[in-house]
Amino acid sequence: LTAASRRILRSSEPTGSAISELEVFAREVEAELLLWREVQPGDAAQPYYFHAETQETSWENPRNRLVGELSAKANVLSLAAQAANALISQPVGEPPLAMLGG
Repeated sequence: LTAASRRILRSSEPTGSAISELEVFAREVEAELLLWREVQPGDAAQPYYFHAETQETSWENPRNRLVGELSAKANVLSLAAQAANALISQPVGEPPLAMLGG
């Protein structure tokens, strides 16, 4: 996430860069979700979740956690793009308004 934010801040097109970075994170989440299986034991009322690669188990649906993490990353990338766009639009030699308290 730090590296993605840096790339956005250095980009000449921060919004497009943020979208590209978010697409990468979304593909990673999709790939991770494909590794989780819902298991419904015959004697249990509640299913559990099994990760096919790591053999991790969880009572909590991993989709909720992974989608929450993706949402948090989207917020960070959006803020990075906003900051970069503000810096790009700022006249040379003038500090950004946020630095001046306004």
